[in-house]
Amino acid sequence: MRRDYASLNLADFDVVFAFLSPAAMPDLWQQARSQMRSGSLFISLSFSVEGQEPDQVAILAPNARHRLYAWRM
Repeated sequence: MRRDYASLNLADFDVVFAFLSPAAMPDLWQQARSQMRSGSLFISLSFSVEGQEPDQVAILAPNARHRLYAWRM
């Protein structure tokens, strides 16, 4: 699904995948923390959340410029 994240209730999803600019990440992180259920998974491609250590980081390929960052809620 591709929509404006601010208009969604993230509690409806077990997994949320984001590929947004770093400028949007603080607001999306706050929304995810307040709406996502315990045990759900928040994943970001390329951009981490400042001050929030991810639970997992996946390097997609050798010399790849993108990484996946994942947080378990």
